[in-house]
Amino acid sequence: MTKYYFVSDDCYFLNGLEDTLSGTIKDRSIYVNVNHDVYILNPEPNDVIVLAIFNITKRREIMRKPGLSLCRIIIMVKYGASLIQGTTYTPWFIPWKTSTEDFINILGNASN
Repeated sequence: MTKYYFVSDDCYFLNGLEDTLSGTIKDRSIYVNVNHDVYILNPEPNDVIVLAIFNITKRREIMRKPGLSLCRIIIMVKYGASLIQGTTYTPWFIPWKTSTEDFINILGNASN
């Protein structure tokens, strides 16, 4: 069963996700704040990982974690991304300001 990891250095983003997501996605969601000294990121193959990390050094550190290459990765960026989804390979780059409806659709497409 696919799990969804939401990894961010923005606690407001993570709190907003917890309030916004519902149903199956919410039940299988894990929220990871990389600003905490200790965090657990232990995904299984084909899990969906959403990286919403503004700090590029932290983002690189997370991207080097073993096993992430076997997951479906979505990277939210503040600049230079347009909503393109449906390709077989990840990572997918999506805009930071993606609407809630589009974001949920992207999560659904990534888990297929």
